[in-house]
Amino acid sequence: MMQRWSLKSLAELQVAASHESARILIGDVKQRLARQITFCQDSIAPRVKDNSKLSKDLDHLLYIHHDTHRLCSELYHQNKLFARWNASNQHLYSSTLAQVRNRHATTVERWVDMVNIDRGSLHNHVLDILRGRVGIQLLCDHAVQAIDKSKQHGAVTLHCSVRDCIDDAHAEAKFLCEAHWQVSPELTVQGDDDVRITCVRPWLTHALVELIKNAMNASVCELDFTNPLSLSPPPIRLEISDDTNDVRIDIYDQGKGLNVYSDEEIETSLFALGVSSAGKKWDRIDEQQSYAMVRSPLSSLGVGLPLSRMMMKHFGGNVTLQRAQNETLASIVLPKDATILEPEVYK
Repeated sequence: MMQRWSLKSLAELQVAASHESARILIGDVKQRLARQITFCQDSIAPRVKDNSKLSKDLDHLLYIHHDTHRLCSELYHQNKLFARWNASNQHLYSSTLAQVRNRHATTVERWVDMVNIDRGSLHNHVLDILRGRVGIQLLCDHAVQAIDKSKQHGAVTLHCSVRDCIDDAHAEAKFLCEAHWQVSPELTVQGDDDVRITCVRPWLTHALVELIKNAMNASVCELDFTNPLSLSPPPIRLEISDDTNDVRIDIYDQGKGLNVYSDEEIETSLFALGVSSAGKKWDRIDEQQSYAMVRSPLSSLGVGLPLSRMMMKHFGGNVTLQRAQNETLASIVLPKDATILEPEVYK
């Protein structure tokens, strides 16, 4: 039975201070990788066996899974390493998990390429793989942050300032928009500036960058670039709501991008893997915690929205899109309950 973590239980897992906790974590990563391998072999391999390109891609991805599982398994069984939990052994432990994290960080594009070749057969199964990957990446990063960065609560941020995350995300999105369009709309923030919540801060920042840059892109697309006097895009409004059970971040833009979609198509298209308006993909994709300036930063692989939703849903939150009168509304909802368990991916 797979260990299911909450933000609270993960924050309390002191891998730097306790070799028992460190062993629990890497044992869980090892088990999750094994389940990913089994799922690939049982649910995906039969669907790609008649396509040489897909079979080759799956073989490559399975190699990464097998090899990183081997690394975790070898380390897990080194009793002397955990018995002498000194700085040197902690470094070996964290560097191994960093390697696992980094090698899986590069697999998203290949998974999406496979979906684009056979969407009907593979889309939902690859979604399950990526949901499982989100949890694995989080556990690996938790160990790295706790040991290498000396963060007491690892990858979890207690009492995280929502406004600070918004400011960081706005700066990143503004940079991307201006690099692409040479102009960006103003962002006004309304609501309580002192709202704090326990969360995985890089995930929240990632989701905010994704939604703010999409809103900026939609606003700038309303401009008439043939008229120099009109080059002032409509502003974006962001509202922070501190409700009883959750924190809500609503982002309003005046773009008309959603008008071409029905409510069902918003879910099946905009939150689907690999659906992108970009003519070219990014050359690479990092751990989705930062954005590299490559090719088309405002529209690319078609993974930004689905991965943002996965991250927010991992501990009970969500990302939604809807039409609101003459505006588009993008929302992030984060529950205040830090004891909500992560989902079980393979039931």
